[in-house]
Amino acid sequence: MSKNSVDTKNATLADDAPHSSESAFPSLSDILCLLEQKLYLVSSSIPLSDARNIKVRGAASDSREVSEGNLFVCKGAHFEKRFLLDALEKGASAIMCGQEEQKSIEEILQTVAPSNSLDAHSIDSTTSATPGTPLEPATSTDAATPATPTHPPPPHHPPTPPTPVPLLVVNSLRPATAEVAALAWAYPNRELKVIGVTGTKGKSTTTSMVKALLDEATDKNKVAFMGTHQIFNGEDTLETPNTTPEPCDLWRILHEAYAAGCEYVVMEVSSQGLKYDRTLGLTFDVGCFLNIAPDHISEIEHPTFEDYFASKLRLFSQSKTAIVNLDSDHLSEIETFLVEKSLVPVTVSLENDEADFFASNISVLSNVTHDMVFVAHTPTWTEKLVLSMSGKHNVFDALAALAIAENIGIKKDALVAAAKKTFQEITVPGRMEIFASADERLIGVVDYAHTAESFEAFFETMKKDYPGAYVIAMFGVSGGKAKNRYVDLPRVASKFADFIILTSDDPGPINPEELVNEISFSLGPGTSFEKEADREKALELAFGRAKEVLQINSAIQVVLCALGKGAETTMRIGQEDISYEPDNAHMERLIKTAI
Repeated sequence: MSKNSVDTKNATLADDAPHSSESAFPSLSDILCLLEQKLYLVSSSIPLSDARNIKVRGAASDSREVSEGNLFVCKGAHFEKRFLLDALEKGASAIMCGQEEQKSIEEILQTVAPSNSLDAHSIDSTTSATPGTPLEPATSTDAATPATPTHPPPPHHPPTPPTPVPLLVVNSLRPATAEVAALAWAYPNRELKVIGVTGTKGKSTTTSMVKALLDEATDKNKVAFMGTHQIFNGEDTLETPNTTPEPCDLWRILHEAYAAGCEYVVMEVSSQGLKYDRTLGLTFDVGCFLNIAPDHISEIEHPTFEDYFASKLRLFSQSKTAIVNLDSDHLSEIETFLVEKSLVPVTVSLENDEADFFASNISVLSNVTHDMVFVAHTPTWTEKLVLSMSGKHNVFDALAALAIAENIGIKKDALVAAAKKTFQEITVPGRMEIFASADERLIGVVDYAHTAESFEAFFETMKKDYPGAYVIAMFGVSGGKAKNRYVDLPRVASKFADFIILTSDDPGPINPEELVNEISFSLGPGTSFEKEADREKALELAFGRAKEVLQINSAIQVVLCALGKGAETTMRIGQEDISYEPDNAHMERLIKTAI
């Protein structure tokens, strides 16, 4: 055993404690035990005997989210000294870092408490650390004018120097963070029913439908949500930078959901979240794999499709029940993986009656909004349902939501009643939102479609729902990510749209004008198009084009499509998130002005 390792013989983990009490939170010795048992721990600056005295109340990797008693994880290529100092100021009880960051973190901690060594043997084990107290340098006196204390300490009992905030060093920071965060937040998932949904397309729509069904069938205050654009923790709705939060944030949200009285958590689970261990240690009561197609292939995401697919499949390594699209590409590989995991899939299909959940008699109900009507077949009931969203792909998402709800335990009568009510009313912001002018000659459609497959499905729906219409499409691509979209999106749009406006969609590190120019080269020959990197100006330009077409031909209908951003309120340009009017609000405002 190394000099900095800990003895786990007498240590016990606190994960079985009641989550509603202070005793649910672990001590630092519990954290050390876990790290050593999982073979992550390289060194610790505090002996186990002292660690028992330090309470850890959660974990954070963003200094802005640190609260008193949190273990703070130093991570990220852009980590700065000020983040650690901020965490200490806010009361972090301990610090964890990887071996690569160890030296720099030690140097920072020495500037906070230069008189104390981080070596375990220099710490007086008879003294307990004060969690989260930043240490001040020892004050010195001028040698020429020595200070005379009013009450000098006893000559044989000098004051014990303050103990530095403990530093834990691990060999694999990502998985160690996930495991520690779960323990630090007292395993709230054990008191929750957790649903995870992954897939190349449809995650946001499906999870929104699941939440609506559970809200209606149970209690709206019992369903937490983590998705691409927002988080609901049982009390507050919050923005999120990632589809699947980083581990410390994820487990904090689960803790908040449990504390708020939630019973269910519905999550979008991204390939990045699975690949980089954000969900490691989390068991999904129901895991749903919607579909798979080449996407997110780039130097900074997935180097190959195989890596992307393997990351998605990891969802089933963490799931008790597996729901699978019987119509999915690569179905045989998915089925083989399920056999290896000893999971019998619950299957969903649009029209294959061999599936456990399938649809029949799919048709369009409205000539304007194009609501869908279909018969849903499940293992326990068959009912005619109306869906207030256009397109067969949304009918599939509704079926998947029904499969999830039934397999999470919602009873037949409650689920049927919830489906009849919520499907007819549901709108998912930025997902197939349709706005019509008073004379119904101008139709505005906002959708989050941003892959080749979702573009194909979207435009095929538009051509079917609005035969003979003049189609204008506005879209862009994200800078540096999913580079297959640079070619695929303009190629697909050229097949369907009569006029295209290329614009920005989170250009990030790439100059917006240069990015727009680059994707224009993949438009089909003879495609009519314009370029406008400013997205708000681009939609105004598209609206102007629509009005021109309507004035020229009084018999034509125009469908104006804004794709890719949906209800998002910010645009990533460079390293900044710039506020702008979301497509759905902007489109609605423009359509209302149309004659």
